[in-house]
Amino acid sequence: MNLTLHNYEAWFLDYLEGNLSESQLAKFYAFLEQHPELKEELDIDLEEVTLQAESVEFIPKTDLHKELELGTITHKNIDFFLIAELEGELTQKQEKELTTFLAANKQYQKDQALYAKTKLSANETIVYPFKRELKKSTVFIRSLYV
Repeated sequence: MNLTLHNYEAWFLDYLEGNLSESQLAKFYAFLEQHPELKEELDIDLEEVTLQAESVEFIPKTDLHKELELGTITHKNIDFFLIAELEGELTQKQEKELTTFLAANKQYQKDQALYAKTKLSANETIVYPFKRELKKSTVFIRSLYV
């Protein structure tokens, strides 16, 4: 793409972002020498760019944690409660409410069992007997040219 008076703004942006190649930089500088008014515009734009850092106050990490607020259990939000139970995010009050709800609505106990099956845990008693065979040693071969 050639640099003209119609597309110099795009070249300015590429220059400021550092996206111009060596040959494009040469064209860009030659163009600015031919058009000193644009060179002044670029200098003015560079002067106007100032970054001000905002002061940030970090709150304690404990304040970031919010208790899960799901409301009361209904047929519409039971999935959220079942997942929250699986992830251990329910309060004791919510766990009791869920137990009561599941006792009254037996059809959701199957969903609870299905959600429980999605969480996998390793059987620590199973040990691979040939562990040393899994490690492969590497041999470096150095060739000599004579």
